[in-house]
Amino acid sequence: MSNYFEELEKQKLKLGKEIKERIAENEMLYNFKDDVPLNNNKDGMATLMGEIVDRENLTIDEKDRLRRETDIAQLYSNFGDDLTKFLNDDSIIEIYLNQDGFLRIEKFGTGRILTNIRFSPKRAENILKLVASFNSTVITTEQPFISAVLPKGERITGIISNPVGHNPIFTIRKKSNIRFELSYYVKQGVIEEWQKEYLEEKIRNKKNILIAGNTSSGKTTFGNACVEYLERMEKEDLEFLKEYSNINNLNMSSFVRNLILDKIYDEITEEDEKRILKRWEKSKSEKTSDAEDVFKRLGL
Repeated sequence: MSNYFEELEKQKLKLGKEIKERIAENEMLYNFKDDVPLNNNKDGMATLMGEIVDRENLTIDEKDRLRRETDIAQLYSNFGDDLTKFLNDDSIIEIYLNQDGFLRIEKFGTGRILTNIRFSPKRAENILKLVASFNSTVITTEQPFISAVLPKGERITGIISNPVGHNPIFTIRKKSNIRFELSYYVKQGVIEEWQKEYLEEKIRNKKNILIAGNTSSGKTTFGNACVEYLERMEKEDLEFLKEYSNINNLNMSSFVRNLILDKIYDEITEEDEKRILKRWEKSKSEKTSDAEDVFKRLGL
């Protein structure tokens, strides 16, 4: 099986190289230089890649996956090295372009930073058109706004230029990959120890927690910290049950079943018990039929 996947990867690399060479030969790459207009020959590019992929000995699913991976790689490549570098930096949580054309970034724990990277209106507009095309929509002066999700989970919103001189602007919010424990917020002085313990108690008891705040205030990261505690708590509980079962030479499934039954017995009321016993006595006096009796009655 490993040889199969190795061979598949070799085929993908070979196809990727040929696709790039053929695209370069036909000058189908999107060009973001200020003095070069955007080449919208995307259909021709897709046809070219389809012809190359279809020649190879791949299944339909493998071909579809390869086309999708190629489209995604092409999209991020056309963003340019400077923007792609920020997208690949896990410490950056937001990238935005204002009216002045300068790219700004926001890093976790650092705040907003003005870079020396400046986008021309044409390049910014081309990026928004690329995103629109990838998401099977359009962005024009009549429909100047776009809100979409990029393949890696980034959320982008933007507006292209208009006749009154409004330059294109956009904001890219990245999916947070940073995971902290609640104790981190105590060390940073964001919350106190009693507040951490209060949150942990509510999480253990499966209570709902509402997290609210301004844009870029850290809602998602704080929510991830709460989820981290929940996952760690459940993992610790499971390890405890396994250890307890092993020490006492208990079957794990039987142990869990007995715990559930104990829980039921603890919560059952006297009225519930009477009703159950009454139903049990009644069931013993009821006539039951097995499969043979049923077949006889049906004449089978």
